[in-house]
Order: sequence, then structure tokens, then C-alpha cells
Amino acid sequence: LLQKINDLLHLAQMSPEEEQAATTKVALNPMIHAAIEVHSRAAFAKDVRVKPVLLDPGPSVTGDRLQLKQAVLHLLSNAIKH
Repeated sequence: LLQKINDLLHLAQMSPEEEQAATTKVALNPMIHAAIEVHSRAAFAKDVRVKPVLLDPGPSVTGDRLQLKQAVLHLLSNAIKH
């Protein structure tokens, strides 16, 4: 929770120039695995099994690493909840 709060505060304080500078190539597989680890307890509590089916090597996208991380975490959280 503390990490999410810090990430949100960081995003809120970024200027447009900083946002543009933060754009980089990001590998999605490690980010997806980390998100699964973060939400593993919630998935277990809801009796939800999360099984990633990922390509090797996985895809990369260009963007802000922090924003992409937040998006992946949010998508997985919603998938477990609903």
C-alpha cells in the first residue's frame, strides 16, 4: 500500500518534461510476474487462480515504467475482484 501511495504522489508531482523524460522501453513479462506476486494473497482469498501465459521473450512497450506498472496492477486487481 505504501508503494502505491508513493507511486501516486510521484505521478502527481511530475511535470510534462519529466513525464516525457520518463518514457523508456519496458519489458512486460517481469512487470506481469511482479503484479501477480503483489496480488497473490487477494487471488488466493477469492479462490482465483492466476496463471500467466507469456511469450518468451515477452513483449516490450515504450512508456513510463511507473504508469505501466500501475496499469498492470490495476488490471490484475480488477480481474481478481470481478
